[in-house]
Amino acid sequence: QLKAAVPPKQSYKIVEIGAGTGTLTRGLLFHPDWSSSIEEFRAFETSSGMRNVLTKTVTDDRVTVANGVFEKVDVPDGWADLIIIGTVELDLAFSLRAQD
Repeated sequence: QLKAAVPPKQSYKIVEIGAGTGTLTRGLLFHPDWSSSIEEFRAFETSSGMRNVLTKTVTDDRVTVANGVFEKVDVPDGWADLIIIGTVELDLAFSLRAQD
């Protein structure tokens, strides 16, 4: 669905904000619709622990991992063809039960 929403190109420069441990990053890098069309991928994550996992599990030369938040990333204006922000779903019902 994501690829259908993006204008078609031969290659894409992608920025991911809040990359975490790289679940979405790996998903795009290995997905058949995306794997051959990613030119460069810049993943930003504020947690050093998560960045550590990301750099160990994603060894693709097209990917750079850096510390950064939405308001401040080292990407020139107009560089990215696609900016993605992943989220983690929390089981709120479980969390609320745990508080009882």
